[in-house]
Amino acid sequence: MIAQSLLGRTIVSPRVREIGLRIFAILLILTLFVGGVQLRRSIGENTRHVRYQHDIINAFYWGQETLKEGRQLSPDNSSANSWTGLFCGYLALYDRVKDDAYESDYGLDYPPLRLLTMAIWSKQVRDGYPWVDNEHPKLVNPLLKINLICELISAAAIFFLVQLCVRRSVHAHSTWPTWLSRERRASICGLAAASVAWLEPSMILDAHGWPQWDVWILPFYLFAALAALKNRWFWCGCLLAFGAMLKGQLLFVGIKPPGSPEFSGAPCS
Repeated sequence: MIAQSLLGRTIVSPRVREIGLRIFAILLILTLFVGGVQLRRSIGENTRHVRYQHDIINAFYWGQETLKEGRQLSPDNSSANSWTGLFCGYLALYDRVKDDAYESDYGLDYPPLRLLTMAIWSKQVRDGYPWVDNEHPKLVNPLLKINLICELISAAAIFFLVQLCVRRSVHAHSTWPTWLSRERRASICGLAAASVAWLEPSMILDAHGWPQWDVWILPFYLFAALAALKNRWFWCGCLLAFGAMLKGQLLFVGIKPPGSPEFSGAPCS
């Protein structure tokens, strides 16, 4: 009771408290961001000897195959290494792989957007570092930056998801302490969830130590879930479709509307 009465009293003015909370939130977010980036950079530099090179080599191989296909289809040498040649090779590669496949063993397991990403990455690597081979650390750095961006966007998506759910929750209407409104409570919960996601060890090791590209689909799925909660089903479907064109594993999960039998408990026909 004493603690509750002390916390409930107005020690500072609401304006000063608001400014103080905002400054604290900004400093906390900056600290988490810088610390997370440095942690990922350290893991990326100290795990080069244990990286799973197969996926990196495979990605670079199919990127180079796209560029090779573009050079073969280009009418002259000037357009062979251009962006036009890259897109021509990108559009033609699937047909060539299908025609060359033996007993439906295609070898190419990349969805369209991931293949396009790897082709652009391979072109930039070859343009900037023509001497680089498959084992060179500079080869994978652009992909690690993509992983970092996806992790950051995923943390932001989790913040908005938790914030929205807490706002809607009937259990978030507590009146103690009096200065902590439901809006602030939702933001605090969202920031806590985003911080946990941003510093999640397995995701960091997978994206920067191994590394893999699993994190690419997280922003699409999380924002699709956010769109579903707001009944924006068209955008939900678009986000899931784009995410599936990066990694098909996204199709193993789905987002169902709240009125469906799975949510209501009614038997499915």
